[in-house]
Amino acid sequence: MPPVNKQLLRLAAAIHARLATNHSSEPLVELPNPSWQRCNDLARQSRRARLRGWQLAAVSLENELRYSIQSLQHELTAIVTRLTCSLAYKELAKANHIYADLVALGNEFELLAFDCKRCQLSVSTEPIILRGLYLGPFEIRLFWGQLHRGDMAAYRVVATDPHPAESRNNVTHPHVMDEILCEGDGRHAIRSALLQGRLFDFFSLVAAVLRTYNQDSPFVELSLWSGSSCSDCGAAASEDETYSCETCGETMCSECETLCASCERGYCSGCISSCAACKENSCSRCLTACQDCHDKVCPGCLDENERCPNCHEEEPTHDTNNSGNSEASCVAAVQSDCMVQAAFSA
Repeated sequence: MPPVNKQLLRLAAAIHARLATNHSSEPLVELPNPSWQRCNDLARQSRRARLRGWQLAAVSLENELRYSIQSLQHELTAIVTRLTCSLAYKELAKANHIYADLVALGNEFELLAFDCKRCQLSVSTEPIILRGLYLGPFEIRLFWGQLHRGDMAAYRVVATDPHPAESRNNVTHPHVMDEILCEGDGRHAIRSALLQGRLFDFFSLVAAVLRTYNQDSPFVELSLWSGSSCSDCGAAASEDETYSCETCGETMCSECETLCASCERGYCSGCISSCAACKENSCSRCLTACQDCHDKVCPGCLDENERCPNCHEEEPTHDTNNSGNSEASCVAAVQSDCMVQAAFSA
């Protein structure tokens, strides 16, 4: 028979005592206001992106909104279940079962750590690698003082050697954003394990989600993990679909890149202008100021005197009457000179 680990035994007793205290009274009902507010914020951002024509950003925001709404639905379902059925609440794990779970966790995971004062228990996974992409190890932190709640506030998933998505630093795993796990189909099992104090089941279920990639519900797809976000629309794009602005060097997606009609180089929306005459997209290098009105126009709209079409006019013609008068004046002047010379000769 293996020796008893006194530290784990005391920890098991403390966790059971807290669970028993929580189970002695009905759980308080707390509506998921933070999740609701997040849905509101994402919906507002999506509308703004659509109105501004940022289609890729709108799609990305709407995908995130879909996941957030699903998360909100699950939280509301959990509240309804808690109000209508107390079965899981009555099936509380005993102290010896909690102790057995703690021993098993120490054998199953890389590291088991706990802090009785903070009511915190954590395990560390091995480095997670999904489809050849190294994401590093994760620490699953359980706040067992909140086990009776059975919601997301009871635990966090923290990357200890973070390799976040290039476009979103708060996404350290395709299913982890802001240290919160998108549990997917495992939500009900994870919630039940939390409510009943089945620690080994809880940590194993969360670790299983971390070791699995669900391509239907990632915060950032693995194919876009090393990609960048577009400086114009904010959408993530792979390296093959991004470009650098010739002026400022910012990253752009293929939909936001604008080509200069003259040099055909790519620019972001902040570094491209339009010809004042033909309205074609032009960069600052290719635009020239008209000598007369100083409007910026492209090379094709300047004449040989560097004037734009609005200022370009034909040379002014001389007035015919004025020309006739000038010729008559010249003839009169010549005749007058001849008469003066004749008078002197005489």
